[in-house]
Amino acid sequence: MDQSLVPAFASTRTPALAPIRNSASCIRAYELARDRTFTDDERQIAWAASLWPALHNARGECLFQSSPIAATALIAQAAERLALARA
Repeated sequence: MDQSLVPAFASTRTPALAPIRNSASCIRAYELARDRTFTDDERQIAWAASLWPALHNARGECLFQSSPIAATALIAQAAERLALARA
């Protein structure tokens, strides 16, 4: 895959954080697509990285005084995602 091409999902809805089970399915699908499972370190990094988009969106919500959609999702999921990241 061309490393300069980064997949993104366009949406007209306010960005939020996917449910943890969906993120787990995405990680598994990525492993299947590349025909190799993640190492423990790679899996931990994937879970830690899963928080970055929501953190960015929550920051924007705070700055622009928007509805706390991403922030609410972070509050609900951060502890479990960090535990999966062993952070």
